[in-house]
Amino acid sequence: MGKVAVGLNLDQIISLVVDNVNAFSLEKISISLEESKSGYSVKLNSKDGRITSKAFEGVAVDECSFKISNLKRGLSSADFLSQVGIKVERLVIRISADLINSFLSSPAFNAELKRNAPVEINGLRLVFAGGKVSIRGEVKKLISCPFSIDIGFKAVNNCIKIVFENFWTADIMPLPMMFRKLIMSFAQQKISRIESLQGLVEITDDYAIINPWPKIPIPNLNAQFSHFGVDGKYFVVTLGSSEETKIAQDEDKKELEAEIIPPDPLEVYRDDEGKFILPLPVL
Repeated sequence: MGKVAVGLNLDQIISLVVDNVNAFSLEKISISLEESKSGYSVKLNSKDGRITSKAFEGVAVDECSFKISNLKRGLSSADFLSQVGIKVERLVIRISADLINSFLSSPAFNAELKRNAPVEINGLRLVFAGGKVSIRGEVKKLISCPFSIDIGFKAVNNCIKIVFENFWTADIMPLPMMFRKLIMSFAQQKISRIESLQGLVEITDDYAIINPWPKIPIPNLNAQFSHFGVDGKYFVVTLGSSEETKIAQDEDKKELEAEIIPPDPLEVYRDDEGKFILPLPVL
C-alpha cells in the first residue's frame, strides 16, 4: 500500500522552510511571512552571511534574497519543491580558490587523473594573480614540463562560460596548437564518458559551457546568472531573477553606450593650440 501524503498546516510549512534553510547552516538570515489571496509567501534575506557547515567551507554568501511563493495549507511535504515557486531576487556567492585547489590536490581526484590522462599530470592548481586566473601544472612524458592555461569567465545565456585564452609551456612559450588540441581532445573525451555530466558541461577547443539548471530539482525556479568573475582569490557568482537580470543588463548596456563619445570629425584638423587647419591636398 502506497504512503498517503499528509497535508501540512501553516506552522508545519514554516518549519519545513526553516529546516531547508538550516540545512545550509547560513548565519545572519531573516525570514518573513506574507499572506495573499493565492496563499502565503516567505522571504529570506541575508547580508554578509557565512556558511558554517564544513561541507561548504570556503563558500561565503555576500547577499541573499529569496522569495518562496504558493505556500498553501495542505501542501504535501513529499512534493514541497515541485509545488512551490522559488524566485532568486539576488544571490552573490564567493568561492575560495583554496576550496577548489584542495579538491584538485585530493588523492581521489589525482587517482582519477592518473587513471585517465594520456600523460602524467602533477601539481594541478588554480593561480589567481592581478584579476586573472590560470590553471597550472606539470606534464611528464620522459621529461617534466610545466604548463599554464589562462582562463576567463563570463555569464552567457544563463550559463557559465569558461574561455581558454592562452596555453603556455614553461610560462614563457606559447604551447604549439597540436598539443593544445591534444589536451582539449582528452578533456572532451573524458567529459563525454561521465554520465552525470551529460547536459551539464559542454567543452570545445576554445571554451567550456556549464549549465547547472537541468540538475536542479526545482521546476518552478526563477533564477538567472547575471555575473561570473574573479575578485582577489575568489570566484564571484551573482544571480537574480530573469526579469531583474535583464533590467540590470539593459542598464549596463545604456551606461556603456553613454560612455562611448563619437570622435569629432574636425579634430584631425586642429593644430596643437586647438585652431582649425586645412588638410594639405594629395598630389
